[in-house]
Amino acid sequence: TKDGDTAPASIVNISSDAGRRGAIGQINYGAAKSGVMGITMSAAREYAAKGIRVNSVCLGVVERK
Repeated sequence: TKDGDTAPASIVNISSDAGRRGAIGQINYGAAKSGVMGITMSAAREYAAKGIRVNSVCLGVVERK
């Protein structure tokens, strides 16, 4: 902005419910998504003092009939 203030910033990572709960037959996928969640939590703590929000969207399976 013109007065030198910075705009609010945020980082959004995409993860999965498999990273939180695990999934049969998807060890590598669950481990990778768990890593994304760990990075998200660490970055949130590190960047909070700078006013940067860091969040993760965890997608999951949606059952339908």
